[in-house]
Formats: sequence, C-alpha cells, structure tokens
Amino acid sequence: MPRLPDPKKLFIQQALLRCDELVQTAQQSAKDNSKLADVWGKIHICLGITTALSSTMSALFTFSSNTTTVTVLAIISATSATCLTSLNPSGREAWRRSATHHSRYSCDRAKNLRMRIPLIQGEDLIYKELEDIARQLNYMTNELLQSFEKR
Repeated sequence: MPRLPDPKKLFIQQALLRCDELVQTAQQSAKDNSKLADVWGKIHICLGITTALSSTMSALFTFSSNTTTVTVLAIISATSATCLTSLNPSGREAWRRSATHHSRYSCDRAKNLRMRIPLIQGEDLIYKELEDIARQLNYMTNELLQSFEKR
C-alpha cells in the first residue's frame, strides 16, 4: 500500500512555494516601480529646466525686435509649465518610490517568513501571514491603478 504524504509536510512545502512566489512578485514590483520612478524623475527635471530656461530667455528677449523668438519661447515656457502641472511628475516619482519601498518591505517579510515556516506552530498563523503579505502587495497595485483612473 502506498504511503500517503504527511499533511503537515505537504502544507509546509506549499507555504514555502507561496513564499517564493511572493518574493519574486515583490522583487519584480520593486524593480518596475524603481525604474518608473527614475523615468518620472528625469521627466520632472527636463520639464523644469525647459520651463526655467525658456521663460528666462523669453524675458530677456522681450525688449528685442525679434517678436517671433519671444513668441516661440513664451509658447515653449507655457507648454512645459502646463505639463509640469498636469502630469505632476514629482508626485508620480514620489508615489513610485513609495511603492518601491513597500514592495521591498513585502519581499523582506516573505523571505523572513520563509525561514521561520518550519518553526511556526500552527498552520493558521502561517496562512494568516502569507495572506497579509499578499494583501499588502495587492493593495499597492490597486492603489496605483486607482490613482491613474482618477486622472
């Protein structure tokens, strides 16, 4: 008669696999959010420099006889200032940096739990902590989606 696997060992194996999945998900989330934060930071710098330079140049050329230059610089300045306001790149960068931090925290929690699983007495405690880590990761994703839907 074949021997049935021990339910406790089977549960521990499944919990360890779930921890590995959570670690991978959290690491990928942190990596993606970090890259996007860098992109938004660069957009913010480029728009800010463009706005500052074009408005300064427009002010300098105000009293020149070349009205086309003044008009073009004023349009560039107004457009880049509008983009700074409407796109809110600094806010998006900050949010992505926060999401990166939370993802790394979730990753650390999952790694910590993975080491402690064989020592924890009670499947419900393991399940509860796994569920909490997954909920935290899902919360960050849902918050991100909702923040973009509001725009």
